[in-house]
Amino acid sequence: MKKNEKQTFLKTSIIVIITTFLMKAVGLVREIALSYYFGAGVITDAYNVALTVPATLFEYVTFGISIAYIPIFTNISHRHGEKKAFNFSSSLIVSALIIVTLLNCILQFFTPWVVKIFASGFSGAIFERTILFTRIISWNIYFLIIADIFCGYLQVKDKYIIAVLASLPYNFVIISSILIAYEFNADILAMGVPLAAFAELIFVGIFAVKSGYKFTLNANFEGMSEFINLVIPVIAIVISEQINGVIDKTIASGILVGGISILAYADKINSMLRQLLARPLAMLLYPKLCMYAAQNDKRNMGKIITKGLKSIVVLIIPIMCSIQILAEPVVSILFGHGAFSEDVVKLTAQALALYSIGLIGYSAREIMSRALYAIEDSKAPMFNSILCVITNIILNIILSRFMGIMGLALATSISGIVSAVQFYFILGTKFGKDNLEMKSFYITSLKTVLSTIIMASILFIINYFLLNDWAKISLFIIAGIVYYVIGRIMRIEEINELTIFASSFFRSKKKNV
Repeated sequence: MKKNEKQTFLKTSIIVIITTFLMKAVGLVREIALSYYFGAGVITDAYNVALTVPATLFEYVTFGISIAYIPIFTNISHRHGEKKAFNFSSSLIVSALIIVTLLNCILQFFTPWVVKIFASGFSGAIFERTILFTRIISWNIYFLIIADIFCGYLQVKDKYIIAVLASLPYNFVIISSILIAYEFNADILAMGVPLAAFAELIFVGIFAVKSGYKFTLNANFEGMSEFINLVIPVIAIVISEQINGVIDKTIASGILVGGISILAYADKINSMLRQLLARPLAMLLYPKLCMYAAQNDKRNMGKIITKGLKSIVVLIIPIMCSIQILAEPVVSILFGHGAFSEDVVKLTAQALALYSIGLIGYSAREIMSRALYAIEDSKAPMFNSILCVITNIILNIILSRFMGIMGLALATSISGIVSAVQFYFILGTKFGKDNLEMKSFYITSLKTVLSTIIMASILFIINYFLLNDWAKISLFIIAGIVYYVIGRIMRIEEINELTIFASSFFRSKKKNV
C-alpha cells in the first residue's frame, strides 16, 4: 500500500472498529441482561440451542450471500450496468426465500427429532421448551436474508458504518424481549428474535434505498452461475462448521447441566473480540482484494493480505494474552450478577481463557479466506474448514474425557490454530511467497510476541496484588500502554503508523482550533 492508502485504510479501520465496538457493547448488554434475569439453566440452555438450530440449517444461505454477493454484483454492474445488477439481486432474493421456505417447512415438522440431535441430553420440560423456541425463532431467516443483501450493497457503496450499525435495532428489540419475558412469560424470549430481525431489515433497507438501491421485478440470471460456483463450497464450509457446533453442544449437554450456556457465554466474549477486530478489517479489505483480483494483480493482493495479517497479529496477540490473565474479573463484571452464581463465573472464565487461545487462528482465517474468495476460489477454504472440523471432533472426544466441558473449549482453539497455519501455506502457493512478503510478516510476529511477553509479565505481577475486579479490569489500560511503548521501541510498523496517524490528527485539530 502507498502511504496515503495506508493512512486512509487506518482512518477507516479506526472508525469502523470504534463503531463495531459500540455495537458489540450493546450486544454485550443483551447478554448481560439475559444472564442477569435468567442465569445459566433450563431456559437459557433451551434458548441457546433454539438459536443454534435454525442457524445451523440456514446460516449457510446468509453466509454464502454475504461472501458471493459483493463480487458478483460488482462484476455485473461493471459489465452491464446497475440495472441488471439490481435484477440479479431480486432474482437472488426470490431464490433464497424459496430455499429457506422449504427448509423451514422441514424444520417445523421435524423439530423434535432435530432438537434431539442438537441436545441429546435434553428431556422433559427443557426438551419441550426447546422445541417451542426453535419453531418460533426459525422465522427470523426471512428477514435476515434480505437484510444481508442490503448490507452487501451498502458495502459496495462504501457505507461500512451503516452496515455495522445494522445490529443496533436488532439488539434493542432482543433486550426489550428479555425484559418483557422476565416480567410476563419466558416464551417472549423466542418471539423477540424474528421481531429483531425484522427491525434490522427495515433499518438497512431504508439506507440501501437512500444509497441508490432499486427494487425490480425483472428476473436476470446473469452471474447466477458464477454465484452458484462460488457459493456451493461456502455452503459446505458453513455446514461443516455447524456440525462441529452441534457436536460441541451434544457433548456438553451430557456432561453438565448449564454446560451449554457456560460455553455459550464464554464463546460470545471470545467471538465478540474477533468480530470487533478481525471482521471489520476483513470487511474493509475484501472490496480491494476483489478489485485487484479482477486485474489479476497478485502482487498488490499479497501486500493487502500481509497488511491485514500483520494488523491481526499486532492487535490480537496482546489481547489474547491479557484475557488469559484477566478472564475471571471480565466474566464477573459482565455476567456475575443476579442468577449467575460465583461457581458459574469461575467455570465460564476458565472456558473463556481456553477459547481465547484460538483467537489468533480464527481471526487470521477471516483475512485469509477473503483473499481466496476474491479470486473465486472457495474450494480451498472448504477443505481447510473440513480439516478444522475433523481436528476439533477428534480433540473434543479425547479432551472432554479428561477436562469435561473445558476440553471442548481447548479443542476449538487448537483446531483453529492448526487450520490457520495450513491456510497460510495455501496462500503461499496461490499468491507466491514473495508477493506475501513472508519475511516481513515473520519479523512483525516475532516483535509482537516479544512485546507481549514483557507486557504479560508486568500485568501478571500487578494483577497478583489486586483484589477488586474493577481494579483488575483497569489493568487492560496499563497493559495497552506498556505494549504500545515496547512496540514503539521495537519499531513495530503498525504501531508506528498508528502514532503517525494520531500525531497528524491532533495537529490538524489544533490548527482548526
